[in-house]
Amino acid sequence: MRMVLLTGIFGGYDVPKPLSFGHGFDDALLVTDDPNIESLGWRTHVVETDQPPRLAAKQPKMNPFQFIEADAYVWIDGAFQVTSPMFREFCEAALGENDLVVWEHPHRWHRNCAFAEAEFSATLPKYQNQAISLLEQATAYRTEGMPANYGLWACGSIVWRNVPKMHEFGAAWLAEIDRWGIQDQVSFPYLVWKLHPRLGVFPAHEMHNPYLQWFHHTDGT
Repeated sequence: MRMVLLTGIFGGYDVPKPLSFGHGFDDALLVTDDPNIESLGWRTHVVETDQPPRLAAKQPKMNPFQFIEADAYVWIDGAFQVTSPMFREFCEAALGENDLVVWEHPHRWHRNCAFAEAEFSATLPKYQNQAISLLEQATAYRTEGMPANYGLWACGSIVWRNVPKMHEFGAAWLAEIDRWGIQDQVSFPYLVWKLHPRLGVFPAHEMHNPYLQWFHHTDGT
């Protein structure tokens, strides 16, 4: 299986984390709008975009298929650093017979569905400009018939299998972002409910595992 590691950094929102040359992936691609970015261990792919940085970064996250050919893709948030050469093996094992893999939400005991996540996110400063939209989004999903307590997942790392159904899922996810706003952990459960992907979860905690280390974004979030 050809498996590629991707991340995306736009508008200087993160500082690229060094990547060991023994990372084990078939390629490691940093998608960015900065032609001068320094990225030890990463191969850079520079794109021109007029989208706001946080919106532009959704493209490699939700549509990795457009940037490089592979059988499977592992996307990681720019705030993560790979800390173990076993990360690829971990991702392959998690993928198994699934087509899509994410983390179980670390706060699942307090928030366990898109509706709770929308209500919580509407109180956060970084989503204040879309607070009303988040609540309208949750209402729209309820109206469509999505049940409460359906599930909640963290999307800081994603394994995608390169199959048509995942192309469909990624395109639908981007469409929800365009419609409602950049908080993608609200739309993800809705699309799981609606499209029924073969979904797996990483068998570890997103923030406490031997494969990745999380650093705050440059804005402190």
